[in-house]
Amino acid sequence: MAFLRALTAMALGGLLAGCTDRSRAPGGWSGDTCTLPGITREAECGVVVVPESPGGAATLPLRIVRVRARRPGPAREALVLLAGGPGQAATEAFGRLWPLYESIAEGRDVLLFDARGTGASEPLDCERDDDLTATFAAGSLARAAKRCAPRSAGRSLELFGTDAHVADLERVRHVMGYERLELLGVSYGTRVALGYARRFPSRVRALVLDGVAPPSLVLGATFGRDADAALDAVFGDCEADATCRVAFPDGRGALERRLSALDAAPAEVVVRHPDTDAPLTLRVERAGLAAALRGLLYAPELAALIPYLLAEVEAGRYQALFGQTVTLGRGAEESMSLGLLFSVACAEDVPRIDDAAREAERKSRLGAALVDDFRQACAAWPVRARPLPTTREPLAVPTLLLSGAADPATPPRFAEALAAELSSSTHVVVPQAGHGVWARGCVPRLVADFLERGAADGLDVGCVARYRRPEFFLDRGGPAP
Repeated sequence: MAFLRALTAMALGGLLAGCTDRSRAPGGWSGDTCTLPGITREAECGVVVVPESPGGAATLPLRIVRVRARRPGPAREALVLLAGGPGQAATEAFGRLWPLYESIAEGRDVLLFDARGTGASEPLDCERDDDLTATFAAGSLARAAKRCAPRSAGRSLELFGTDAHVADLERVRHVMGYERLELLGVSYGTRVALGYARRFPSRVRALVLDGVAPPSLVLGATFGRDADAALDAVFGDCEADATCRVAFPDGRGALERRLSALDAAPAEVVVRHPDTDAPLTLRVERAGLAAALRGLLYAPELAALIPYLLAEVEAGRYQALFGQTVTLGRGAEESMSLGLLFSVACAEDVPRIDDAAREAERKSRLGAALVDDFRQACAAWPVRARPLPTTREPLAVPTLLLSGAADPATPPRFAEALAAELSSSTHVVVPQAGHGVWARGCVPRLVADFLERGAADGLDVGCVARYRRPEFFLDRGGPAP
Protein backbone atom coordinates (compact mmCIF):
# COMPACT_ATOMS: atom_id res chain seq x y z
CA MET A 1 0.00 0.00 0.00
CA ALA A 2 1.17 3.52 -0.68
CA PHE A 3 2.43 5.56 2.21
CA LEU A 4 2.44 9.28 3.01
CA ARG A 5 0.46 10.32 -0.03
CA ALA A 6 -1.86 13.29 -0.14
CA LEU A 7 -4.08 14.57 -2.91
CA THR A 8 -3.61 18.02 -4.43
CA ALA A 9 -7.09 18.93 -5.68
CA MET A 10 -7.20 19.31 -9.46
CA ALA A 11 -9.62 21.32 -11.54
CA LEU A 12 -11.95 18.91 -13.33
CA GLY A 13 -11.25 20.45 -16.70
CA GLY A 14 -7.52 19.83 -16.22
CA LEU A 15 -8.00 16.22 -15.18
CA LEU A 16 -10.56 15.18 -17.76
CA ALA A 17 -10.27 17.53 -20.70
CA GLY A 18 -13.57 18.10 -22.47
CA CYS A 19 -15.75 16.33 -19.87
CA THR A 20 -19.14 17.71 -18.91
CA ASP A 21 -21.93 16.24 -16.79
CA ARG A 22 -25.38 15.85 -18.33
CA SER A 23 -27.01 14.57 -15.15
CA ARG A 24 -26.37 14.03 -11.48
CA ALA A 25 -29.71 12.39 -10.83
CA PRO A 26 -29.46 9.38 -8.48
CA GLY A 27 -29.33 6.14 -10.43
CA GLY A 28 -28.36 7.70 -13.76
CA TRP A 29 -25.37 7.49 -16.06
CA SER A 30 -24.70 9.97 -18.79
CA GLY A 31 -21.30 9.89 -20.42
CA ASP A 32 -19.85 12.63 -22.58
CA THR A 33 -16.99 12.29 -25.04
CA CYS A 34 -13.71 13.27 -23.42
CA THR A 35 -9.98 12.70 -23.44
CA LEU A 36 -7.88 11.46 -20.54
CA PRO A 37 -4.13 12.18 -20.33
CA GLY A 38 -2.19 9.13 -21.48
CA ILE A 39 -5.10 7.35 -23.20
CA THR A 40 -4.86 7.58 -26.96
CA ARG A 41 -8.48 6.65 -27.62
CA GLU A 42 -11.62 8.69 -27.14
CA ALA A 43 -13.36 7.98 -23.85
CA GLU A 44 -16.64 8.73 -22.10
CA CYS A 45 -16.67 10.68 -18.85
CA GLY A 46 -19.62 10.82 -16.51
CA VAL A 47 -20.98 10.43 -13.01
CA VAL A 48 -22.83 7.70 -11.16
CA VAL A 49 -24.61 9.05 -8.10
CA VAL A 50 -24.65 6.71 -5.10
CA PRO A 51 -26.23 6.90 -1.62
CA GLU A 52 -23.79 8.36 0.89
CA SER A 53 -24.96 5.78 3.41
CA PRO A 54 -27.16 2.67 3.02
CA GLY A 55 -30.77 3.78 2.91
CA GLY A 56 -29.85 7.44 3.42
CA ALA A 57 -31.13 10.38 1.38
CA ALA A 58 -27.76 12.10 0.92
CA THR A 59 -25.79 11.18 -2.22
CA LEU A 60 -22.25 11.25 -3.55
CA PRO A 61 -21.19 11.65 -7.20
CA LEU A 62 -18.60 9.12 -8.43
CA ARG A 63 -16.51 9.98 -11.47
CA ILE A 64 -16.33 7.17 -14.05
CA VAL A 65 -14.32 7.09 -17.27
CA ARG A 66 -15.20 4.41 -19.82
CA VAL A 67 -13.16 3.29 -22.81
CA ARG A 68 -15.47 1.40 -25.15
CA ALA A 69 -14.54 -1.96 -26.66
CA ARG A 70 -13.79 -1.89 -30.37
CA ARG A 71 -15.03 -5.44 -30.85
CA PRO A 72 -17.79 -6.23 -28.34
CA GLY A 73 -17.37 -9.38 -26.32
CA PRO A 74 -19.93 -12.20 -26.00
CA ALA A 75 -21.60 -10.74 -22.89
CA ARG A 76 -22.24 -7.45 -21.14
CA GLU A 77 -18.96 -7.39 -19.24
CA ALA A 78 -16.41 -4.72 -18.37
CA LEU A 79 -12.95 -4.57 -16.82
CA VAL A 80 -12.82 -2.22 -13.83
CA LEU A 81 -9.46 -0.75 -12.75
CA LEU A 82 -9.21 -0.21 -8.98
CA ALA A 83 -6.37 1.97 -7.71
CA GLY A 84 -4.34 1.67 -4.52
CA GLY A 85 -3.39 3.79 -1.58
CA PRO A 86 -5.89 3.89 0.03
CA GLY A 87 -6.47 7.23 -1.65
CA GLN A 88 -5.36 6.93 -5.26
CA ALA A 89 -7.80 7.90 -8.01
CA ALA A 90 -8.10 5.46 -10.91
CA THR A 91 -8.65 8.23 -13.46
CA GLU A 92 -5.30 9.71 -12.42
CA ALA A 93 -3.36 6.50 -11.85
CA PHE A 94 -4.20 4.46 -14.93
CA GLY A 95 -4.15 6.96 -17.77
CA ARG A 96 -0.38 6.77 -18.13
CA LEU A 97 -0.59 2.95 -18.02
CA TRP A 98 -2.76 2.81 -21.14
CA PRO A 99 -0.24 0.70 -23.12
CA LEU A 100 -0.71 -2.07 -20.54
CA TYR A 101 -4.43 -2.48 -21.21
CA GLU A 102 -4.84 -1.09 -24.72
CA SER A 103 -5.08 -4.57 -26.23
CA ILE A 104 -7.39 -5.71 -23.42
CA ALA A 105 -9.73 -2.82 -24.28
CA GLU A 106 -10.20 -4.15 -27.81
CA GLY A 107 -12.66 -6.80 -26.66
CA ARG A 108 -14.23 -5.30 -23.52
CA ASP A 109 -15.20 -1.97 -22.05
CA VAL A 110 -12.74 -0.62 -19.49
CA LEU A 111 -13.93 1.48 -16.55
CA LEU A 112 -11.68 3.74 -14.49
CA PHE A 113 -13.43 4.12 -11.15
CA ASP A 114 -12.64 7.05 -8.81
CA ALA A 115 -13.68 5.59 -5.46
CA ARG A 116 -15.42 7.91 -3.03
CA GLY A 117 -12.91 10.18 -1.33
CA THR A 118 -10.49 10.20 -4.29
CA GLY A 119 -9.95 12.14 -7.49
CA ALA A 120 -13.18 13.82 -8.57
CA SER A 121 -15.41 11.72 -6.26
CA GLU A 122 -15.78 13.97 -3.22
CA PRO A 123 -12.04 13.84 -2.43
CA LEU A 124 -10.83 13.97 1.15
CA ASP A 125 -8.19 16.60 0.49
CA CYS A 126 -5.27 17.54 2.69
CA GLU A 127 -3.08 20.56 2.11
CA ARG A 128 0.49 19.98 1.09
CA ASP A 129 3.23 20.54 3.67
CA ASP A 130 6.00 22.59 2.06
CA ASP A 131 8.31 22.44 5.08
CA LEU A 132 11.16 20.37 3.70
CA THR A 133 13.24 20.68 6.89
CA ALA A 134 11.34 17.68 8.31
CA THR A 135 12.16 15.41 5.36
CA PHE A 136 14.18 12.97 7.50
CA ALA A 137 12.31 13.45 10.79
CA ALA A 138 9.86 11.00 12.36
CA GLY A 139 6.18 11.74 12.94
CA SER A 140 5.15 12.96 9.49
CA LEU A 141 1.82 11.07 9.52
CA ALA A 142 0.78 12.48 12.89
CA ARG A 143 1.68 16.00 11.80
CA ALA A 144 -0.33 15.57 8.61
CA ALA A 145 -3.38 14.19 10.43
CA LYS A 146 -3.38 17.02 12.96
CA ARG A 147 -3.03 19.56 10.16
CA CYS A 148 -5.75 17.97 8.02
CA ALA A 149 -8.34 16.89 10.60
CA PRO A 150 -9.98 20.32 11.01
CA ARG A 151 -10.75 20.33 7.27
CA SER A 152 -12.81 17.17 7.77
CA ALA A 153 -15.00 18.56 10.55
CA GLY A 154 -18.63 17.69 9.96
CA ARG A 155 -17.90 14.97 7.40
CA SER A 156 -19.02 11.39 8.02
CA LEU A 157 -15.61 9.81 7.61
CA GLU A 158 -16.87 6.36 8.65
CA LEU A 159 -18.70 6.28 5.30
CA PHE A 160 -15.43 6.20 3.33
CA GLY A 161 -14.26 2.67 4.12
CA THR A 162 -13.85 -0.51 2.11
CA ASP A 163 -17.45 -1.67 2.58
CA ALA A 164 -18.69 1.59 1.08
CA HIS A 165 -16.36 1.22 -1.92
CA VAL A 166 -17.70 -2.30 -2.50
CA ALA A 167 -21.31 -1.12 -2.38
CA ASP A 168 -20.48 1.76 -4.73
CA LEU A 169 -18.93 -0.61 -7.24
CA GLU A 170 -22.09 -2.73 -7.32
CA ARG A 171 -24.14 0.43 -7.86
CA VAL A 172 -21.90 1.37 -10.79
CA ARG A 173 -22.31 -2.09 -12.32
CA HIS A 174 -26.08 -1.95 -12.02
CA VAL A 175 -26.49 1.61 -13.29
CA MET A 176 -24.20 1.06 -16.27
CA GLY A 177 -25.95 -2.16 -17.24
CA TYR A 178 -23.19 -4.76 -16.99
CA GLU A 179 -23.99 -8.37 -16.15
CA ARG A 180 -20.52 -9.20 -14.84
CA LEU A 181 -17.25 -7.43 -14.09
CA GLU A 182 -13.60 -8.29 -14.34
CA LEU A 183 -11.69 -6.54 -11.57
CA LEU A 184 -8.04 -5.51 -11.71
CA GLY A 185 -6.95 -4.14 -8.36
CA VAL A 186 -3.56 -2.76 -7.39
CA SER A 187 -2.45 -2.66 -3.74
CA TYR A 188 -5.44 -1.39 -1.70
CA GLY A 189 -7.54 -1.92 -4.85
CA THR A 190 -7.04 -5.65 -4.30
CA ARG A 191 -8.83 -5.38 -0.95
CA VAL A 192 -11.79 -3.68 -2.64
CA ALA A 193 -11.80 -6.26 -5.44
CA LEU A 194 -11.78 -9.13 -2.93
CA GLY A 195 -14.53 -7.54 -0.89
CA TYR A 196 -16.69 -7.19 -3.98
CA ALA A 197 -16.02 -10.76 -5.16
CA ARG A 198 -16.97 -12.18 -1.77
CA ARG A 199 -20.15 -10.13 -1.55
CA PHE A 200 -21.22 -10.49 -5.19
CA PRO A 201 -19.45 -13.62 -6.53
CA SER A 202 -21.95 -14.21 -9.35
CA ARG A 203 -21.12 -10.75 -10.71
CA VAL A 204 -17.39 -11.39 -11.11
CA ARG A 205 -15.90 -13.19 -14.10
CA ALA A 206 -12.22 -12.91 -13.06
CA LEU A 207 -9.87 -11.15 -10.63
CA VAL A 208 -6.37 -9.78 -11.18
CA LEU A 209 -4.78 -8.81 -7.85
CA ASP A 210 -1.45 -6.97 -8.07
CA GLY A 211 0.32 -6.41 -4.74
CA VAL A 212 -2.20 -8.40 -2.73
CA ALA A 213 -3.55 -6.59 0.37
CA PRO A 214 -6.29 -8.81 1.85
CA PRO A 215 -8.00 -7.91 5.13
CA SER A 216 -5.46 -10.12 6.91
CA LEU A 217 -2.78 -7.58 6.00
CA VAL A 218 -2.73 -4.89 8.68
CA LEU A 219 -1.54 -1.63 7.15
CA GLY A 220 1.61 -0.49 8.96
CA ALA A 221 1.99 -3.53 11.20
CA THR A 222 4.85 -5.18 9.28
CA PHE A 223 6.25 -2.36 7.14
CA GLY A 224 9.57 -2.30 9.03
CA ARG A 225 10.22 -6.03 8.83
CA ASP A 226 9.10 -6.24 5.21
CA ALA A 227 11.33 -3.29 4.31
CA ASP A 228 14.25 -5.09 5.96
CA ALA A 229 13.67 -8.15 3.78
CA ALA A 230 13.43 -6.04 0.62
CA LEU A 231 16.52 -4.04 1.56
CA ASP A 232 18.49 -7.21 2.28
CA ALA A 233 17.49 -8.43 -1.19
CA VAL A 234 18.99 -5.26 -2.69
CA PHE A 235 22.22 -5.79 -0.77
CA GLY A 236 22.32 -9.42 -1.87
CA ASP A 237 21.85 -8.46 -5.51
CA CYS A 238 24.62 -5.88 -5.24
CA GLU A 239 26.96 -8.44 -3.69
CA ALA A 240 26.16 -10.85 -6.54
CA ASP A 241 26.93 -8.17 -9.14
CA ALA A 242 30.69 -7.79 -9.66
CA THR A 243 30.56 -4.12 -10.64
CA CYS A 244 28.29 -3.13 -7.74
CA ARG A 245 30.28 -5.25 -5.28
CA VAL A 246 33.54 -3.49 -6.20
CA ALA A 247 31.99 -0.03 -6.05
CA PHE A 248 30.11 -0.63 -2.79
CA PRO A 249 31.75 -3.53 -0.94
CA ASP A 250 29.99 -2.89 2.38
CA GLY A 251 26.53 -1.48 1.77
CA ARG A 252 25.02 -3.26 4.77
CA GLY A 253 27.78 -1.97 7.02
CA ALA A 254 27.36 1.57 5.72
CA LEU A 255 23.68 1.51 6.63
CA GLU A 256 24.18 -0.04 10.07
CA ARG A 257 26.95 2.42 10.95
CA ARG A 258 24.80 5.38 9.94
CA LEU A 259 21.76 4.10 11.84
CA SER A 260 23.87 3.50 14.96
CA ALA A 261 25.27 7.02 14.74
CA LEU A 262 21.77 8.47 14.45
CA ASP A 263 20.66 6.37 17.43
CA ALA A 264 23.35 8.11 19.45
CA ALA A 265 22.35 11.56 18.23
CA PRO A 266 20.32 12.95 15.31
CA ALA A 267 22.44 14.74 12.73
CA GLU A 268 22.10 18.20 11.27
CA VAL A 269 23.03 18.42 7.60
CA VAL A 270 22.91 21.19 5.04
CA VAL A 271 21.45 20.58 1.57
CA ARG A 272 20.27 22.80 -1.28
CA HIS A 273 16.58 23.54 -1.66
CA PRO A 274 15.35 21.81 -4.87
CA ASP A 275 13.45 24.90 -6.04
CA THR A 276 15.49 27.89 -4.81
CA ASP A 277 18.96 26.33 -4.42
CA ALA A 278 19.17 28.09 -1.06
CA PRO A 279 20.92 26.25 1.79
CA LEU A 280 18.53 24.26 3.98
CA THR A 281 19.36 22.68 7.33
CA LEU A 282 17.78 19.28 8.00
CA ARG A 283 17.50 17.27 11.20
CA VAL A 284 18.14 13.63 10.32
CA GLU A 285 16.71 10.97 12.64
CA ARG A 286 17.11 7.21 12.42
CA ALA A 287 13.45 6.60 11.57
CA GLY A 288 13.47 9.33 8.93
CA LEU A 289 16.47 7.86 7.13
CA ALA A 290 15.02 4.33 7.28
CA ALA A 291 11.65 5.56 5.97
CA ALA A 292 13.34 7.39 3.08
CA LEU A 293 15.13 4.20 2.04
CA ARG A 294 11.88 2.23 2.37
CA GLY A 295 10.22 4.57 -0.12
CA LEU A 296 12.86 3.75 -2.71
CA LEU A 297 12.15 0.03 -2.39
CA TYR A 298 8.73 0.33 -4.05
CA ALA A 299 10.24 0.54 -7.55
CA PRO A 300 13.31 -1.43 -8.72
CA GLU A 301 14.49 1.60 -10.72
CA LEU A 302 14.80 3.50 -7.43
CA ALA A 303 16.08 0.54 -5.43
CA ALA A 304 19.00 0.44 -7.87
CA LEU A 305 20.11 3.78 -6.38
CA ILE A 306 20.36 2.57 -2.79
CA PRO A 307 24.01 1.38 -2.60
CA TYR A 308 25.21 4.63 -4.18
CA LEU A 309 22.97 6.79 -1.97
CA LEU A 310 24.15 5.00 1.18
CA ALA A 311 27.78 5.61 0.22
CA GLU A 312 26.95 9.29 -0.19
CA VAL A 313 25.16 9.43 3.16
CA GLU A 314 28.02 7.72 5.01
CA ALA A 315 30.30 10.38 3.57
CA GLY A 316 28.01 13.05 4.98
CA ARG A 317 26.48 14.00 1.63
CA TYR A 318 22.67 13.92 1.81
CA GLN A 319 21.84 15.94 -1.30
CA ALA A 320 21.18 12.99 -3.63
CA LEU A 321 18.96 11.14 -1.13
CA PHE A 322 17.20 14.39 -0.22
CA GLY A 323 16.42 15.09 -3.88
CA GLN A 324 14.99 11.62 -4.45
CA THR A 325 12.91 11.74 -1.27
CA VAL A 326 11.43 15.15 -2.06
CA THR A 327 10.62 14.11 -5.63
CA LEU A 328 8.89 10.96 -4.42
CA GLY A 329 6.96 12.83 -1.74
CA ARG A 330 5.71 15.49 -4.11
CA GLY A 331 4.65 12.96 -6.70
CA ALA A 332 2.75 11.04 -4.03
CA GLU A 333 1.02 14.16 -2.74
CA GLU A 334 -0.22 14.96 -6.22
CA SER A 335 -1.75 11.53 -6.77
CA MET A 336 -3.29 10.52 -3.44
CA SER A 337 -5.89 11.59 -0.91
CA LEU A 338 -4.25 11.40 2.49
CA GLY A 339 -7.64 11.91 4.14
CA LEU A 340 -8.93 8.67 2.64
CA LEU A 341 -5.79 6.85 3.78
CA PHE A 342 -6.51 7.94 7.35
CA SER A 343 -10.22 7.17 7.06
CA VAL A 344 -9.52 3.59 5.96
CA ALA A 345 -6.40 2.80 7.98
CA CYS A 346 -7.61 4.33 11.24
CA ALA A 347 -10.88 2.37 11.09
CA GLU A 348 -9.80 -0.94 9.58
CA ASP A 349 -6.11 -1.46 10.28
CA VAL A 350 -4.46 0.53 13.04
CA PRO A 351 -6.84 -0.74 15.77
CA ARG A 352 -5.49 -4.23 14.99
CA ILE A 353 -1.82 -3.32 15.62
CA ASP A 354 -1.21 -4.77 19.06
CA ASP A 355 1.78 -4.36 21.37
CA ALA A 356 3.28 -7.65 20.16
CA ALA A 357 3.36 -6.35 16.58
CA ARG A 358 4.90 -3.09 17.79
CA GLU A 359 7.60 -4.99 19.64
CA ALA A 360 8.37 -7.09 16.56
CA GLU A 361 8.63 -3.91 14.48
CA ARG A 362 10.90 -2.29 17.06
CA LYS A 363 13.61 -4.81 16.14
CA SER A 364 13.60 -3.73 12.48
CA ARG A 365 15.80 -1.03 10.97
CA LEU A 366 12.78 1.26 10.78
CA GLY A 367 11.84 0.38 14.33
CA ALA A 368 8.44 1.09 15.87
CA ALA A 369 8.44 4.69 14.67
CA LEU A 370 5.92 4.03 11.90
CA VAL A 371 3.56 2.11 14.18
CA ASP A 372 3.72 4.95 16.70
CA ASP A 373 3.23 7.51 13.92
CA PHE A 374 0.10 5.71 12.67
CA ARG A 375 -1.30 5.45 16.19
CA GLN A 376 -0.74 9.15 16.88
CA ALA A 377 -2.23 10.09 13.51
CA CYS A 378 -5.33 8.01 14.18
CA ALA A 379 -5.73 9.54 17.62
CA ALA A 380 -6.16 12.85 15.80
CA TRP A 381 -8.40 11.53 13.03
CA PRO A 382 -12.17 11.59 13.82
CA VAL A 383 -13.20 8.08 12.77
CA ARG A 384 -14.30 5.07 14.83
CA ALA A 385 -12.60 1.67 14.73
CA ARG A 386 -14.32 -0.68 12.29
CA PRO A 387 -12.00 -3.63 11.59
CA LEU A 388 -12.93 -5.83 8.65
CA PRO A 389 -13.59 -9.51 9.35
CA THR A 390 -10.65 -11.70 8.38
CA THR A 391 -12.28 -15.16 8.46
CA ARG A 392 -13.11 -16.06 4.87
CA GLU A 393 -14.99 -18.82 3.10
CA PRO A 394 -13.51 -20.32 -0.09
CA LEU A 395 -13.94 -18.17 -3.19
CA ALA A 396 -14.55 -19.77 -6.60
CA VAL A 397 -13.65 -16.87 -8.88
CA PRO A 398 -10.68 -17.40 -11.26
CA THR A 399 -7.87 -15.25 -9.87
CA LEU A 400 -4.43 -14.17 -11.04
CA LEU A 401 -2.25 -13.15 -8.09
CA LEU A 402 0.77 -10.92 -8.80
CA SER A 403 3.63 -10.21 -6.38
CA GLY A 404 7.06 -8.63 -6.42
CA ALA A 405 9.67 -10.76 -4.67
CA ALA A 406 11.17 -7.63 -3.04
CA ASP A 407 7.92 -5.80 -2.25
CA PRO A 408 8.29 -3.79 1.02
CA ALA A 409 4.51 -3.36 1.48
CA THR A 410 2.67 -6.45 0.20
CA PRO A 411 5.26 -9.24 -0.06
CA PRO A 412 4.34 -12.58 -1.67
CA ARG A 413 3.31 -14.28 1.58
CA PHE A 414 0.00 -12.39 1.59
CA ALA A 415 -0.88 -13.70 -1.86
CA GLU A 416 0.22 -17.19 -0.84
CA ALA A 417 -2.08 -17.11 2.19
CA LEU A 418 -4.98 -15.88 0.08
CA ALA A 419 -4.40 -18.60 -2.52
CA ALA A 420 -5.43 -21.16 0.10
CA GLU A 421 -8.92 -19.58 0.07
CA LEU A 422 -9.24 -19.63 -3.73
CA SER A 423 -10.43 -22.67 -5.65
CA SER A 424 -8.89 -21.46 -8.94
CA SER A 425 -5.81 -19.26 -8.83
CA THR A 426 -2.27 -18.81 -10.14
CA HIS A 427 0.34 -16.86 -8.19
CA VAL A 428 3.06 -15.12 -10.21
CA VAL A 429 6.09 -13.83 -8.29
CA VAL A 430 8.34 -11.48 -10.27
CA PRO A 431 11.99 -11.73 -9.12
CA GLN A 432 13.72 -8.56 -7.88
CA ALA A 433 10.52 -6.50 -8.40
CA GLY A 434 8.89 -4.21 -5.82
CA HIS A 435 5.35 -3.05 -5.19
CA GLY A 436 3.10 -3.48 -8.23
CA VAL A 437 4.34 -5.69 -11.06
CA TRP A 438 1.67 -5.30 -13.73
CA ALA A 439 4.10 -3.30 -15.89
CA ARG A 440 7.10 -5.62 -15.40
CA GLY A 441 8.55 -7.88 -18.07
CA CYS A 442 6.01 -10.22 -19.63
CA VAL A 443 3.33 -9.65 -16.96
CA PRO A 444 1.13 -7.43 -19.18
CA ARG A 445 0.85 -10.31 -21.66
CA LEU A 446 0.04 -12.76 -18.86
CA VAL A 447 -2.76 -10.48 -17.62
CA ALA A 448 -4.20 -10.16 -21.13
CA ASP A 449 -4.01 -13.95 -21.67
CA PHE A 450 -5.66 -14.65 -18.32
CA LEU A 451 -8.53 -12.27 -18.98
CA GLU A 452 -9.04 -13.64 -22.47
CA ARG A 453 -9.26 -17.21 -21.17
CA GLY A 454 -11.09 -16.38 -17.94
CA ALA A 455 -9.23 -19.23 -16.24
CA ALA A 456 -6.15 -19.46 -14.02
CA ASP A 457 -5.24 -23.07 -14.80
CA GLY A 458 -2.70 -23.73 -17.49
CA LEU A 459 -1.33 -20.19 -17.72
CA ASP A 460 2.31 -20.27 -18.88
CA VAL A 461 4.11 -18.02 -16.39
CA GLY A 462 7.70 -19.15 -16.95
CA CYS A 463 8.62 -15.93 -18.76
CA VAL A 464 8.70 -13.92 -15.50
CA ALA A 465 11.87 -15.72 -14.41
CA ARG A 466 13.80 -13.66 -16.95
CA TYR A 467 12.99 -10.33 -15.28
CA ARG A 468 15.90 -8.51 -13.59
CA ARG A 469 16.02 -5.23 -11.73
CA PRO A 470 17.77 -2.34 -13.57
CA GLU A 471 21.54 -2.11 -13.20
CA PHE A 472 22.84 -0.43 -10.06
CA PHE A 473 23.92 3.20 -10.14
CA LEU A 474 27.64 3.53 -9.50
CA ASP A 475 27.69 7.33 -9.19
CA ARG A 476 25.50 10.29 -10.08
CA GLY A 477 26.03 9.48 -13.75
CA GLY A 478 24.21 6.17 -13.50
CA PRO A 479 25.15 2.50 -14.12
CA ALA A 480 28.39 1.39 -15.71
CA PRO A 481 28.47 2.18 -19.46
